[in-house]
Amino acid sequence: SSIDLGLFYLHPELMKKQLDEISQHYENGNFKPLEYVKYSIDDVGKALSHLSRAQHIGKIVLKYY
Repeated sequence: SSIDLGLFYLHPELMKKQLDEISQHYENGNFKPLEYVKYSIDDVGKALSHLSRAQHIGKIVLKYY
């Protein structure tokens, strides 16, 4: 699901309603952290290969330090 940020300007009352709903879900604990796979920046090739196979769920994170 997504939110069109242009609606903030065009329909502020609609955006307030949507943000209130999102806030309620957050307060109720309905949101779970996204899964992620972490790669060192030295393994960026492996990360891109993993991404290209489209078998991941969530995010792929590159660690720079």
